[in-house]
Amino acid sequence: MSDDDLTPRFPSPPRVPVRPWGQPERPIGPDLPIQLTHIPGGFGPLWIAYITTVVLSLLTLTVYRFWGMTRIRRRLWSRVVLLDDPFEYTGSGWELFIGFLKVMFYTRVTPEPEIPGVR
Repeated sequence: MSDDDLTPRFPSPPRVPVRPWGQPERPIGPDLPIQLTHIPGGFGPLWIAYITTVVLSLLTLTVYRFWGMTRIRRRLWSRVVLLDDPFEYTGSGWELFIGFLKVMFYTRVTPEPEIPGVR
């Protein structure tokens, strides 16, 4: 008996066809391709918005984070197009901030459940 007989043999994974770089994948629906259009000016303005958000968040002890992330989300979502109609992010910094305060309130005020037999 050789060592080759003792090694387990697993079926090889199916081969996935490799698509050429830059070629779009098949549409998500019957004829519903989602397109990510180019970002005008490249990623420079997006990086500037990100760095601005980080700096102002540090200066305001992370309060500005909600408004900065809203700016970044609006920029990114406006570049995604479905059926020639760009997406639109309609949230606001106040909504994110109020949601954060609600979560903090509920997690701090709600008592922990008592589980019998556990200290």
